[in-house]
Amino acid sequence: MAQFARPDTDVTLNNWSDDGGGNTNIFQAIDEVSFSDTDFVRSPNNPASSAFYEPGLSNPTDPVSSTGHIVRYRYRKSGSGGRTIQIQVALYQGATQIAIGTAHTDISGTFVAGTFTLTGTEADNITDYTDLRLRFVAGWSGSGAGRRAHVSWAELEMPDAPGGGDTDQLATLSDPDRMIGSVRAARLGGELQ
Repeated sequence: MAQFARPDTDVTLNNWSDDGGGNTNIFQAIDEVSFSDTDFVRSPNNPASSAFYEPGLSNPTDPVSSTGHIVRYRYRKSGSGGRTIQIQVALYQGATQIAIGTAHTDISGTFVAGTFTLTGTEADNITDYTDLRLRFVAGWSGSGAGRRAHVSWAELEMPDAPGGGDTDQLATLSDPDRMIGSVRAARLGGELQ
């Protein structure tokens, strides 16, 4: 099983906005469980690399695991032609960079998926799962009509936290007589006494 951290607040806007130009709670445009390209956040026109956007992530439970930490997102530029737009995504804990994905250069006007997996060392460097954020850094080059970077969805996947589960089921598995009684009760539609 897995748990997911998705955008749940705006930490740093730097002139990024939602698809309608609003600048309040823009994280709501990229926080879906399943991706949706109908709404998105956008960089300023002809973005400078200093104009990054950081959404804070929901607070998962520390999975106590060095594996299975995957950042996913969807991105495009605001139209075909015009200036070349690039985007790069990083995972931060507070002001500390934990991991950074490959820079996407000369991105197209159609949404595409991006992803990167944290190394074991990068995952182990996370000490506070309640202070995670993504950073979207866009830039431009070339000439022609101005363009923006768009991001329509983002999440961080990681393994479930240890523990939890149904303690009654665990007790049943450790007691064969109770396990047999549970099977009988389930067949009869009753409860175990």
